[in-house]
Amino acid sequence: MKNKVFIALAAAVAMSALTACGDSSGSSEPSKAEACAQGISEDCLAGTWSLIGLANKNTGDIYPYADYKQAGKQPGKLIFDKEKKKFEMDLPVGVSTVDPNDYPIYGDWSIAEGGKLHLHMMTTAIEGFNFDLTPVIKVEGNIVRMTFDRLFFLAPEIDDSPANVNTEVYTISAE
Repeated sequence: MKNKVFIALAAAVAMSALTACGDSSGSSEPSKAEACAQGISEDCLAGTWSLIGLANKNTGDIYPYADYKQAGKQPGKLIFDKEKKKFEMDLPVGVSTVDPNDYPIYGDWSIAEGGKLHLHMMTTAIEGFNFDLTPVIKVEGNIVRMTFDRLFFLAPEIDDSPANVNTEVYTISAE
């Protein structure tokens, strides 16, 4: 009888040890809010960001004429593929100041020293081939908001002011 109890206890201990090991190795990926909490990282950038508007860089206020969340307008998309290190930018619906033949913009991306986003363009829409941008990433409730240190993809949208006063506003779900 003692042997049967001992065998049953040994089996129970072995099963609980295996279950504990299985739980620790199957951890889920962090939420986007967790991945972006410390700023730019590959996990934070990966995914499809919505370009919701153009804003004043100093105040963060989106200009009413360039608020792509308004009724009848759809945001643009900035897609970062983490595995392939590729990106693609699609224009918001209704943007008319740039040549649609130049879009989508696509290329390679990486994170450079100092928390900069390095983009290597493979299209002719933007003059030059390599750019470094400094993203500002903030978790705001159920979204993550990203702006750059200057206007970039939609610089032709605001011709009458310096690009360093304006920025594009991107969001992605924080979940």
